[in-house]
Amino acid sequence: MKNMGKEVILNLDFLDELCGRPSPEEEFAMEKTIIEIRETRDIEKVKDYAIAFARQTHHQSHFIATCLERIALIEAKLISKEHRVKQPKTICQKLSMIKAILFPKEKDS
Repeated sequence: MKNMGKEVILNLDFLDELCGRPSPEEEFAMEKTIIEIRETRDIEKVKDYAIAFARQTHHQSHFIATCLERIALIEAKLISKEHRVKQPKTICQKLSMIKAILFPKEKDS
């Protein structure tokens, strides 16, 4: 197998920032909600919390996955501009080149 050239490593340092701890205010708000849920005796209210949590988790997961896909695409574009890689031509591209040479388009006059 041919050597594909220099290996390029993606910079994923931003993930450390995304995985950081919440602020004390955010943690306090979360703990307050958890205490409310634990102390409730209303099972319907707990079901409503669970349903809202499931929906929110699904939407956040989709959002995060979409963001990471976009980040990966942008990183790949940036790397391809910094480190030019010559792609091998496909058979269709080669045939198109041969066709263009053998049968040049005539200009309308």
